[in-house]
Amino acid sequence: MFGFCASGFSTVTITTVVASGHQERNFWPKRIIFIDDSIYGKLTLTLVEKQFPDEDYLVLSYCWGNSTLDDKKRFCTTQANHDHRLGGFSFDDLPKTFQDAIEITRALGKQYLWINALCIIQGDGGDWESQANTMKDIFANAYCTIAATSAHSWKDGFLKPQSGPLDGQTQNYSAPSPCE
Repeated sequence: MFGFCASGFSTVTITTVVASGHQERNFWPKRIIFIDDSIYGKLTLTLVEKQFPDEDYLVLSYCWGNSTLDDKKRFCTTQANHDHRLGGFSFDDLPKTFQDAIEITRALGKQYLWINALCIIQGDGGDWESQANTMKDIFANAYCTIAATSAHSWKDGFLKPQSGPLDGQTQNYSAPSPCE
């Protein structure tokens, strides 16, 4: 169980969370998602290609599931949408597992998140081969790895409201066991 009280979550159960904490690092991913909610309280996501070695980032480990070609075109960064993502993209256009990871990142007070489908250019003309070789460094230098093992695909999500009374200020979430 992983619990915290910030940003409206009182309890979050995630099958696995590995936290290495803030550390001095000499590695930063080539691309990362910047999560900004400071512009008029609106959540803005931007794919950035800058290095911020003094900042912490989280990574998401998840199951793609039975993704269709249309799903991959819609959710993955490709040569066709790369420039658009550098200018910003919508939280609402992402699959639920990615949205849940963004919520966890925000709740932990962090602004950077690495998700392979978004941070590695997929498909023809992409950079999967070169970036796949850096994944061990990406995970090793992360502040925290979110392992969404209860989600069978990127569409499922892993934060589920718990039943029961709420105090009006917090929302309880849990991730079901992968055996359920």
